[in-house]
Parts: sequence; structure tokens; C-alpha cells
Amino acid sequence: MVSINQQHHGKPKDQMRSSLKNVSDLFVMGGALILESAVLLHWLEREGYWPLGMTGISMGGHMASLAVTNWPKPIPLVPCLSWSTASSVFTTGVLSKAVNWRELEKQYAMYTVYEEEITRMLEYCGVGLKTVRNTG
Repeated sequence: MVSINQQHHGKPKDQMRSSLKNVSDLFVMGGALILESAVLLHWLEREGYWPLGMTGISMGGHMASLAVTNWPKPIPLVPCLSWSTASSVFTTGVLSKAVNWRELEKQYAMYTVYEEEITRMLEYCGVGLKTVRNTG
């Protein structure tokens, strides 16, 4: 089994531990992980280390899932302690202080493009913004 670990190679110099500076960095990290995993899996296969599987714990389980779903061949996946969402970690959990929620709220109020985009995403999921406001 290949375990996907969160490594901090190439992170910004002013980034403290695993706390990302921008929300968009999470998507960049996922894209880099997919590319790096594909390169590593191709190399392992070429070197004769096959069959392989992937696993990871918590965010590592999510990352292993990203890697496996972008691999063109069947490969076992065992994500451990991974939920379908990490929202509570960022809103009420250990990383809730890592996000500048006041600044995000201010930007959301200033620029209508954010509400429009979120509305489109909610409608795509079958939920309206009105429903979200009434349950919040």
C-alpha cells in the first residue's frame, strides 16, 4: 500500500504548519496531488511494484481518494477516518480560527458575484439559497 502523506515541500515561506493562506490553495494542493500521484504510480508500475493500493488518514484519506479516482486502472482504496465533508473542522472545529470568517463575510457582502456563484452551486445541488438562509 502507498500512503499519501501531507508533505510541505514547496509551500509558501510565510505559511505556518498546515494552515493554508487562501481557500483556493486547497484546490491547488489537490491538483498537485493528483499529478504527483499519477507520476509516482506510473513509476511504481514501470518498476514492477504492482499491484498497489492507496490509503490515508483524515485529509490523507481524502487525498488518496483524489489520487485513485484519477488513476485509469482499478486500484484498491482504504480512506481512514474520512468524512464526506470537512466543513465542521473549518466552521466549529480545530481550524475554525484559521479562517478569517469576518473578512470572507465582508467580501461576500461587497461583491455580488460570490452570492451568484453560490446560488448557482446550490441550485445545481437541488437546494435554494432561501432554504439555506431559513435553516442557518
